[in-house]
Order: sequence, then structure tokens, then C-alpha cells
Amino acid sequence: MRWIDAGGKLVWATSPSWPGRDLWIHVRCSGGDNTGDPDNKCGDRKDVPVDNPQCPPPPEDGAPKEQVIMQAHSDQSDESWSGGYSRITFCNRFFNELRTLDETTQYAKRSAERKENLENWDNRASCFFHEITHLAYFVNSGASGKSPNVDDLRINFGTKTKRRTEDTYGPYLAKILRNFRADGWYPGQNADTYAWYAMAMWAQKEIGHYPENPKSKGIKPIAPPRRADGSSLNDPAGAADSSDDKV
Repeated sequence: MRWIDAGGKLVWATSPSWPGRDLWIHVRCSGGDNTGDPDNKCGDRKDVPVDNPQCPPPPEDGAPKEQVIMQAHSDQSDESWSGGYSRITFCNRFFNELRTLDETTQYAKRSAERKENLENWDNRASCFFHEITHLAYFVNSGASGKSPNVDDLRINFGTKTKRRTEDTYGPYLAKILRNFRADGWYPGQNADTYAWYAMAMWAQKEIGHYPENPKSKGIKPIAPPRRADGSSLNDPAGAADSSDDKV
């Protein structure tokens, strides 16, 4: 038995009883109040609570309606009485700023120049994919898993006078991360690398070739990439209480 409450949260009166239910995800919308995102990880809570929070409508003319921090964030467990499901919270920015996959495809393909740059293919599907890779149960990672946890890696790059430290979001930074080492040790632990690889394959199917922009031009991190919390990837990271965000 299930229903969706006013905050866009999928609610079960009882836990699903059929085999495979462990692969279900608890999904909710922040709503901009205490209901959908009580800890305000999204950063989009309004000063005055709304009585009936809803997932916001699509943006008008492609313009975001408000400036917030996160598009979405994920938790390894929702800490429910049933033992906990992996959870993804979609923030207001996910709805106000990002196009759907179909809308993005149409937008990119309307311009010969636009379709050649992966930056123009950002959409809700890629954001969702990003969050999925953070969930240890789904990617078989963590202390008892077969692969390292997938984080949002932090890279430092640039010249001595113009060094930058950035979280690896977007295709440009994902390509810079890839340049650090010849193997997949670092890219395989970065969520947006997976999301943008998938989008590149989608774009290639749609336009008939790989969109080569943006180009990293050989730029690479000047030091080993680190996790978002600053820790080294050579040290094991537990997944039990982690939460990862897409900004």
C-alpha cells in the first residue's frame, strides 16, 4: 500500500512485500519547508513555511525561479522503522533549473554549435543518475562491497598564480580529473564521471557522433584528487552515514 503525500514523498503504509524490495528508493521533494527536507540540506527552505508544499512546476522560459544551493542529495538510509531504504531528496532547484531529458535533447539539437558541447546536455536524468551512484547498495560499494564508495571528488588544478580547488561537477572538470592518471581509479569514484559518460553516450546516439566539447586541453590536477570531505582515496571510507549532494 502506498501513496504520495503533499510534499511529493512516496509513503508506504507497510513495507513492500515482494522479492527485490531492497532495490526500492525512498524519493522525496524538499518542498522548501520542514516537511520534505527537515534538515534543509537543499538550502531552499523559505522563511515562512508553506501549508501545502508541492514539487514546483517546470520553469517558465527556462529561467530558474530561485537561487538555492543543491539540486538533489542522497542518503544511504532514510532511518525508517522498516530498516531503511536508500533515499534521494530532490531540491527545488532540480525542478526550477533543470530540463527533462527530452527537453534538453531538443534544446541541444536546435543549434549546431550547442549540440557539440556536453555542458548543454545537463538535465534531470543526469542529476538522478549522479545521485544513484552515491548509493552504496546500488553500486555494491562500501566496507563490505566489492568497489570503493562513489563520492564527489575535489581537484586542485591551474597555474601557480591561478590555482583552483573545485568539486568535480560537469564534463569539463570530469575530463580534468580523468587526466590525472591513466587508469580509472579516480574517475571510478566520482559520481559526475558516471553521469556525464552516460550523457555523452546519449548525445552520441542523438547526433551521430561524440560531442567533443568542452576540451580539457591536457589540464590535469596538480595533486591526487581527494574526497569532498578532504580525505584521501587511499583511506577506506564508510558508507553507513554518508550523504552526498549535487550542486
